[in-house]
Amino acid sequence: MMNSRPTRKPEGRGPFRKLRRIIARVVAGKPFLITVSALAAVSEERLLKLWEGLGYYSRARNLQRAAKIVVSDFGGALPQSYHALLSLPGIGEYTAAAIASINFSEPVAAVDGNLLRVAARVSGCADDIMDAKVRRLFRQRLDAAIDANRLGAARFFLRTQGK
Repeated sequence: MMNSRPTRKPEGRGPFRKLRRIIARVVAGKPFLITVSALAAVSEERLLKLWEGLGYYSRARNLQRAAKIVVSDFGGALPQSYHALLSLPGIGEYTAAAIASINFSEPVAAVDGNLLRVAARVSGCADDIMDAKVRRLFRQRLDAAIDANRLGAARFFLRTQGK
């Protein structure tokens, strides 16, 4: 017997919902900030109006705070090291490592909770992976294991192990 209930379209949910909204705004000709300088210079009121409907307004504020720092401290260019990226509001360890590794070939591991769980299981570690000291230890070990000559392979391996 077939299910007579209407199925919900996937477009309304999931990780790409906000991206679809942004693309729809751009296609519709609605203004959107496309340079770091424009983002840094816009008033917060205007920024939040442009962000309307996307939720998580603290992200918009953090993006603007980060843009202001990028413009004032880094000449408008995204910092190219893990530690410099960490100085930007809204960028944590995972995001900084991913950006530094993928964009600037810095040999750092982008370590998330899934990868930590796998690494703990493989190493037989029974410690709490949410403890900051344990996370730091695993991050150091994973960073040390990365072959700087094979960054692409290391990124692929680390990314797929956490899934």
